[in-house]
Amino acid sequence: TVSLFILPACRDSLTVKVEVCKGEPSVVLPCQYSQKLEEIVTVKWSSFDLDPNTVHQRQEADDLRGQNEIFKGRTSMAPLALDSGDFSLTLSEPQVSDSGVYICSLRHETEEIMVSDVQLIVTVYRVEVDSGEESVLLPFKTAVCLPGKSKVTWRTHDSKVVHINSLNFQHQQHRQFKDRTEMKKPGKSRDFSLILKKPTDKDTGTYICTVCDYWSENISTKKQVLLNVK
Repeated sequence: TVSLFILPACRDSLTVKVEVCKGEPSVVLPCQYSQKLEEIVTVKWSSFDLDPNTVHQRQEADDLRGQNEIFKGRTSMAPLALDSGDFSLTLSEPQVSDSGVYICSLRHETEEIMVSDVQLIVTVYRVEVDSGEESVLLPFKTAVCLPGKSKVTWRTHDSKVVHINSLNFQHQQHRQFKDRTEMKKPGKSRDFSLILKKPTDKDTGTYICTVCDYWSENISTKKQVLLNVK
């Protein structure tokens, strides 16, 4: 039987709230441990809303055999985490469904000590604009390393094509957005933001930008933006 002990500190003082927008490349769940580790222990990140509840586990190396499938390939810790006491977890491609409380704990034999807990809130980026404005910007900048040539596609949640970064995309563009969209050339800035001209209440909804390799169409990054035209 594994027992759980909370370090001597106020419960509220342990809780950290982290907010991130869906579409960001990653988010860091912080956890610092100041005491020196005298024995070999296991650092475990858990979410007790899930079954199995293991998010990530590290002893001398990562041990992901019991990891919940929804985190497969999306979690990492610093290589020298146990030496430095920095047990922070990086979660890539955060989803709204990832929202919840994450526990960072130390395990040794039958004891488990909670170091900290993190409340993660993943939201959809929101933009509000008044109907009648000249234009509205749906922002998307990324730090993700991209292939040499990328295809950028903006769509609505129901798959209407809003804009594609090619010269002859007009035949694919939905008539609702004809002559009303514009993108800068991303270049080195990796700015895929979309300008939507003359927004109306009919434009209210979720917009999804997908960036993929031009040739293979493997997705490099994506972002959702919720537009509300008042």
